[in-house]
Amino acid sequence: MSVDETTEFTETVGRYLRSSGDSKQYRDTAETVLGQFETWLRRRDLNSFEDLERDGGQIIRRYADRLNQRVEADGIAASTAQMYYNVISGFLGFCVRDGVLSRNPATTDRAREPLPRDDQDRTQQFWTPDVRRQLVEYTNERACEAIEEDGLDATQAVQERAFVHVLAYTGVRGAEVFRVSGDDREGRQGLTWSRVDRESWTFRVWGKSQSWEDVSVL
Repeated sequence: MSVDETTEFTETVGRYLRSSGDSKQYRDTAETVLGQFETWLRRRDLNSFEDLERDGGQIIRRYADRLNQRVEADGIAASTAQMYYNVISGFLGFCVRDGVLSRNPATTDRAREPLPRDDQDRTQQFWTPDVRRQLVEYTNERACEAIEEDGLDATQAVQERAFVHVLAYTGVRGAEVFRVSGDDREGRQGLTWSRVDRESWTFRVWGKSQSWEDVSVL
């Protein structure tokens, strides 16, 4: 990118972040993801919006493949790769509305094809679909019974149900959401409400890559 092109890209990112609602966690994540994307473009001498307009489908497909490589190297989770891609797609959609692109190249099946499937990562816990279903149903039933019997005091059963759902459907590891005894590092003190974003349906964990990752619960 030239200086002018870099400035245009950075300014457009800034407009996108300012338009992204009240979720500070999402804005922080998007700023990081888009910064990485800009660096990736610059290292390949791509001219930002001009190249995205002309060869956007191929460029985004290559970036999706790069995200898949990071997953295969255990750098990020498959769900994180999907979330990063969605951030880029959201930004490119904004670029269309902002008038710097005529179409969003990230929305095509061809561009998305190299992305890892979420369920590839979510089955790493070695729970078969049947075992997962039985465990979820069991904790659901226990929680319902406890609520009927104890009302608002049924905290343990409800908490256990929440933990099982998180582990079963997000692909996170226990060490990423539970307090680790003897480990005083930030991110190993258990999942707290301060790292949960209820607007974007994500929460932040200290991942396998030894960096913060945003996990979607959708």
